[in-house]
Amino acid sequence: MSRPHPDRGQSEAEVLRLRKALDHVGAHVFIKDLDGRYTYVNRMVSELFGAAAEDILGRTDERFFDLSLSKDLRDHDRRVIEEAVRIEGEERNVVARSGETRYFQAVKQPLFDDDGTVVGVLGVSTDITARKRVEIALRERESLLSDILDTASVAIFLVDRDGVITHANRRMAEMFGHPLAQIIGSEYVAHIHPAERDTGRERMRALLASKIAAVDLERLYLRADGSEFWGHLTGRRFQDGQGAERGLVGVIADISAARRAIERHASVINLAMDGFLAVGADGRVRECNAALCTLTGYLREEILGSSLSRFEAQESADEAAAHTRRIFATGNDRFETHWRRKDGSVVEVEVTATCLRRDEEIGVFVRDIAQRKAHQDELRYIASHDLLTGLPNRALLFDRMRQAVAQADRAGTLLAVCYLDLDGFKPVNDRFGHQEGDGVLIEVARRLKGCVRGDDTVARIGGDEFVLLLQGLGDTGAVEAALRRVLVAVAQPLRVGGSEVAVSASLGAALYPRDDADTDTLLRHADQAMYLAKQGGRNRFHVFDTEHDRCVRERTERQARIAQALRDQELVLHYQPQVDMRSGRVLGAEALVRWLHPQRGLLAPAEFLPLIEDSDLIVELGDWVIATALAQLEAWRREGLELQVSVNIAARHLLRTDFVSRLCAHLDTCPQLPRHALKLEVVETAALEDLAHVSALIRECRELGVAFAVDDFGTGYSSLSYLKALPAQVLKIDQSFVRDMLVDAEDRAIVEGVIGLARVFGRTVIAEGVETVEHGTMLLALGCEQAQGYGIARPMPGAELQAWVGHWRPDRAWEG
Repeated sequence: MSRPHPDRGQSEAEVLRLRKALDHVGAHVFIKDLDGRYTYVNRMVSELFGAAAEDILGRTDERFFDLSLSKDLRDHDRRVIEEAVRIEGEERNVVARSGETRYFQAVKQPLFDDDGTVVGVLGVSTDITARKRVEIALRERESLLSDILDTASVAIFLVDRDGVITHANRRMAEMFGHPLAQIIGSEYVAHIHPAERDTGRERMRALLASKIAAVDLERLYLRADGSEFWGHLTGRRFQDGQGAERGLVGVIADISAARRAIERHASVINLAMDGFLAVGADGRVRECNAALCTLTGYLREEILGSSLSRFEAQESADEAAAHTRRIFATGNDRFETHWRRKDGSVVEVEVTATCLRRDEEIGVFVRDIAQRKAHQDELRYIASHDLLTGLPNRALLFDRMRQAVAQADRAGTLLAVCYLDLDGFKPVNDRFGHQEGDGVLIEVARRLKGCVRGDDTVARIGGDEFVLLLQGLGDTGAVEAALRRVLVAVAQPLRVGGSEVAVSASLGAALYPRDDADTDTLLRHADQAMYLAKQGGRNRFHVFDTEHDRCVRERTERQARIAQALRDQELVLHYQPQVDMRSGRVLGAEALVRWLHPQRGLLAPAEFLPLIEDSDLIVELGDWVIATALAQLEAWRREGLELQVSVNIAARHLLRTDFVSRLCAHLDTCPQLPRHALKLEVVETAALEDLAHVSALIRECRELGVAFAVDDFGTGYSSLSYLKALPAQVLKIDQSFVRDMLVDAEDRAIVEGVIGLARVFGRTVIAEGVETVEHGTMLLALGCEQAQGYGIARPMPGAELQAWVGHWRPDRAWEG
């Protein structure tokens, strides 16, 4: 019976399933032919190489690795092929396409055909990066730990439960003079001096048996050459990672030099200027030096064995003992106290205590500080007083002010903070010299002290400036009476350089708690009031007005809020059309600023512009209005609407020396826009502030192509000469005249006069405030055809104006 042939389709399906399975194996699987070309790679190889399988097949390792690694891989492949052997554990580090270095372990074996001939290499490579990194980290950690131990300045060692040293660092070998190999494996107690060896063995056993938690002591050790040295030993038990007791860890510091230094210091201490005592844990004196005997008046024999409490003049014996215990507990202390000498006299001393041996002895240094305290008192006085007059200075003044404020709060009385500056002192100083001038200040200080009561304060804060704190005042009448007394006292004639001279004072006062401010602010308010007194004619006083100051602060805060609104884009422009009532043509629009307030809604200019008219913020706002209006003009032109926009310019903005340059900068941002599309309006009163300057500025702007109008015409000081000098093309009749001209003959006459002046001087005239058809009819009858007002249109957002222009028609009564 013939053998069935396998189904080809079935074989290919098996191959596909095998390939798919290999793509999901957690390893890199590949096959190479005898020339090292890849004939199969699974998905993980493609990801490693960063290339599709079809871009890998047919290529050799040189395409994907550097020459050195490619050569090594090729040599291993050749060995597999030529010797027909399996190679395991081949490790390589590879730089992946991402730039990261990864580590792989590969198994390679020969691939045979049906005849047993080697036709290629089958390889399986596993990513062992994580394991290698752990191994590297462990090696680095062990090396670092060894380096740390070997660079330590103390001996570090481990002892097992039998007392044998199992580990030691290089410093221990150096310290004991034995090779490190000889130290390790030796008994720890063998290195202790024979005189202390038994004690050391007992301590070690107690520690291993958990009878004591740790050791911290000084011990005598033996070197290899037989010499001895003192070491400070600390030791404790240690456990392995599973918590099993493994032995002891010990640290030894060579303290021989320190011990010798202590012995030397003992002789130095005995010769020291400060007193010294060594006190045991029982609070008894074990040792003292000669300086302490001199300080206390006791003999050395009388001091030794006594308690520290015998010297204390302020503490009882129990308190002194408790203090000694605290020093032992904390290790050190420094304090000032009073000691009583043998003769009963008391001396102020500074005591510095430090622990010499833990739980055993403290050292106490005692210094007589009577002279130092006197010097400190002198320095404190200098730091807090004016050296010329002896009065408190600024530093002490503020301390007194805080106390005076607290006292006023408790008593419910007035505190007057008075700032005094001498009038006419500089001429006296210049005429008679600084020495005589100092004499004047001393005399003024004396007079001021004579004007105040015991609880009051007089301070000199510099030059000829003084501050008085007047406490316990019942009302403003008492304050004013006190201030008058001060002015009278200062104004009395003085003898200076053989001549009689007179100085006076300007005095300002702030009253707490009516002026409920902090001390710094109170003094500043008094200074401000003094300045007003000096401006008012000198030799007088002025009391700070808190209500006026509150209004100033409130105005400042509101100005800051408007500035914030400008930064936060809360301000918008609305546009009120300007029309020819006769022809019905829309000539332009006036840009009017509005505040879209987050809480209060849309606010008119009268709500906020008056607050900033006298500040530079009006300039910043004016620049914003010009820039915004120009941008709106460009937007209208793109929509086919060509108008002229009028922008109001404040006097402060107009009179700036850089106004024209700033205007040019705005115009340069819109190079396609005709310059005559912008018209600037200035109120008549602003133009009159500096007529020559404003006239020159208008001419300069007209040369740029920008038009000018005089707003609110008729409200200022209009005259023929003024109108002739001012080269503005347009006059705007103020709405206050237009609104009432139907019922007020004088207003009608003013309107008619302005129209006549405009006609004579060749100016265009436009009327504001046209609220009814009748207003427009009368204006037309008087010869004014251009107008704006609620009777024509209210101000509207720029986006709505084009639609309004398309639908607006003049009233039939206006058609002539």
